[in-house]
Amino acid sequence: NPSVNSINITELDVPQNTMVGCSLLNAAGQMVRRESMPWNGKATLSIADFTPGMYLLVIHNDQGNVIHQQSIIKQ
Repeated sequence: NPSVNSINITELDVPQNTMVGCSLLNAAGQMVRRESMPWNGKATLSIADFTPGMYLLVIHNDQGNVIHQQSIIKQ
């Protein structure tokens, strides 16, 4: 799981072209990045400019329901 420059997202259980939102929160729970995109089977989020540490990736569908969350370690 340790990442240096980017996070690759695959394997979400949502239909193609459904809008998804990806949020990254720092250890204090503050949102440090939010991106929305149509789901095409994969996505990449850049974390190259993040300070090393623990982050929480939260992905939600177009209705705002959380469909995935995962801890991310930025090296």
